[in-house]
Amino acid sequence: MTDRPQKKDTDLWLWLDDMRLPPWGYDLWAKTADEAISLLEFHGGKVTHCSLDHDLADEHYAAHHDNSGGYMDPVIPIDRSEYKEKTGYEVLEWMHEHDAWVSDVSVHTMNPKGRLDMLRKLEHRAPAHVSFRSCNPMAPAPTTREDDWKKTDRPGPDNND
Repeated sequence: MTDRPQKKDTDLWLWLDDMRLPPWGYDLWAKTADEAISLLEFHGGKVTHCSLDHDLADEHYAAHHDNSGGYMDPVIPIDRSEYKEKTGYEVLEWMHEHDAWVSDVSVHTMNPKGRLDMLRKLEHRAPAHVSFRSCNPMAPAPTTREDDWKKTDRPGPDNND
């Protein structure tokens, strides 16, 4: 997993989330998996980064609040066969089936099972040139590493300690 790349003027970034507004820098916003797939088909290789939520409908939110399993129990993959609406996982399935991978993928879901399923899919199916990561959708907008160093008392570029 790596940091999100720097954006070029010709790049398009896609945000998939039914509730949260896209952060600054994203050009495309899809609220459903089908919308995201349509945008990927239409824009093709111009989409260089996407950030995907898992839960995109009310039925998805209810499904992962089942408190089953304990701290050390293995996480059981989600059975998506009962869903009427597609999740962000199906966008990854589409990328895999059509060999239409976005070169950089973030998973920003709050659903722990959905996140794990999506990261496993990326780890096992994405080509080597695809970078990916999990990120917290509630965190403040990312800063550059140099800015992070300036805000701390750690030794860094502008801190001569």
